[in-house]
Amino acid sequence: MITGISDHPFAPETLTLMLSLTSAVRTAAGVAALFSCGTALAQVQPVAFESFDFGTAGQGIGGQGSGSGWTNFWWSGNNQDDSVVATPGHDGIGSKAMVNLPNEPGSFRIVDIMPHQDLDDGTGLFGGDGSTMWFSYTLQDETPGGAVQNATYYGGLALYIQLQGEFLFMGSPWMTEEWGIDDKNGNVYTVAGSNDDVRATIVTRVDWLAGDERVRMWIDPPVANPTTTADIDVMVPDFRFNEIGFHSGGDITDPLFSFDGINIEKGEPTGGPLGMNYCGPAIPNSTGFPGMISATGLPAVVSNSVMLSADQLPSGQFGYFLAGQTQGFFNPPGSSGIICLSGNIGRYNAAADIIQGPMGSLSLDLTSIPVNPPTAVMPGDTWFFQCWYRDVGTSNFTDGLEIMFI
Repeated sequence: MITGISDHPFAPETLTLMLSLTSAVRTAAGVAALFSCGTALAQVQPVAFESFDFGTAGQGIGGQGSGSGWTNFWWSGNNQDDSVVATPGHDGIGSKAMVNLPNEPGSFRIVDIMPHQDLDDGTGLFGGDGSTMWFSYTLQDETPGGAVQNATYYGGLALYIQLQGEFLFMGSPWMTEEWGIDDKNGNVYTVAGSNDDVRATIVTRVDWLAGDERVRMWIDPPVANPTTTADIDVMVPDFRFNEIGFHSGGDITDPLFSFDGINIEKGEPTGGPLGMNYCGPAIPNSTGFPGMISATGLPAVVSNSVMLSADQLPSGQFGYFLAGQTQGFFNPPGSSGIICLSGNIGRYNAAADIIQGPMGSLSLDLTSIPVNPPTAVMPGDTWFFQCWYRDVGTSNFTDGLEIMFI
C-alpha cells in the first residue's frame, strides 16, 4: 500500500522531467483475428469457406461441396476424382480432401464475387487495388516414403483466372519440401527449416496495390489473421483471380497432399474498444469533467496491439499511464484524485511516453510492462491501467481499466 507522499511515485514532486512535451500519440499496429474482451468491432469478414465434410471416404469430390461463398461445386477432373474424400479431417472430425491423381489438373471452385464489390477490380475479378484478402487452410504431404521419396513433389492451393492460368501458388513449391510461395513468374520463396511432411496451417495475406502486390505467409500462426512479422513477405507481379484450386504432383502415383478447412476472408484485422472500466467516474478535474481512460486493440497477447487513451484532461497539462496487476482505491497526499491500483505499479514516464491534455494515447509493448522488474504479459493475465496527470495546483487520475489477456 502507498502510505505517504515520499514513497508515492505519482506525486508531482517526483516528476523531474523539465521538458515541454507534446502528446505521444501512436498508431496501433494491425491486429489478428478478433477475440472478444469487452466490446470489439470485427473488420475481417468471411468470403468463402470449405470444410470438405461431405460424401463418403474414397468418393471423388467433383460435383460436391460444402460451406459458403461459392458459385458452383468442385470440378475435379473429367472423372471428378482428381481428389477424393478422406477421413478423418485434419481437425479430427469430418473429412478432408486427398489428392488422388498426381500430375492431373487438380480440383477447382469459383469464389462468388457478387457480395464483395469492394474487392472487384472492375472486370468481375478479385484483386481491386486497395483490397486485402486472407487465405488459410491446413495441408500435409501424406505420400508414403516421406521426404526422401518426395524430393520432386509439389502440393498446395493456388489462385487462378478460370481457363486462363495460375497466378499464385501457396503450399510446398516444386522440389523444395518446404512451405512457401511460387509467384508463377519464376520466383519461389520458402520458409527455411519447414517440412511439408508435417501438417501445417498456412495463412496467406494478399494486399492488392497499384502495381505489384504484397504477399505475406505465416506457418502455424497462433491467431487466424496475424499481424506479427510474417515468415515470408514479398512483392509479386500484379494479378487478379476468380477461382481457387488445389493440386499436387510428383513422380509416383500414390496419393499425395491432403487439404482441409479452406477459409477465404477480406479486410484489415483491427480491434475495437477493449477492457472494462472500474473505479469510476473519476474525480472531476479543472475542466469540470472526470478524466477517462480507454483502450483499443485485441486481448490476444501475441497480437501486441493494445493502445491506451486518456481523454477529458486539462489542456496543456502532462500525464502518464500506470499499470499493475492489483486494484486499489487510495487518495494519495497532494492529489485530488483516486489511484485505483496498488502493489507493484509501473509508470510509463519515459519522455516518449508522456502525454499532454486534453487527450493522448500510447501503444503498449506487452513484452515489457514497466513494473519492477519489467514483466511480459502472459495469456491468462489480468492487468489494470490508469492515467495520472497534472492539473491546476494539484494532480488527478482517470478512472481505471481492466484488461483480461488471452
